[in-house]
Amino acid sequence: MKMEALNISNKVIRIRISSESDMNYVIEAERHPDNAPYIVNWPREQHLQSIDSPDVAHLIIEEIESLQAVGYAILRGLNTDEGPI
Repeated sequence: MKMEALNISNKVIRIRISSESDMNYVIEAERHPDNAPYIVNWPREQHLQSIDSPDVAHLIIEEIESLQAVGYAILRGLNTDEGPI
């Protein structure tokens, strides 16, 4: 089953499910020179497919006061017996 809702927050950050409108931020963050050596760059289509996958939690991390994205996380292997991929 696809994750339909998530909203975790504290006084500093909020974590929520990514949407299609977040993809520009995600792509830019992946390609930023400080991040690129540590992240596998996915095409936009792969990110969009992962949002709809029941096996993936594609999350955005926002600074609570401005609600500006400051990070993202992709958790895979949520519904498989094989573990993370």
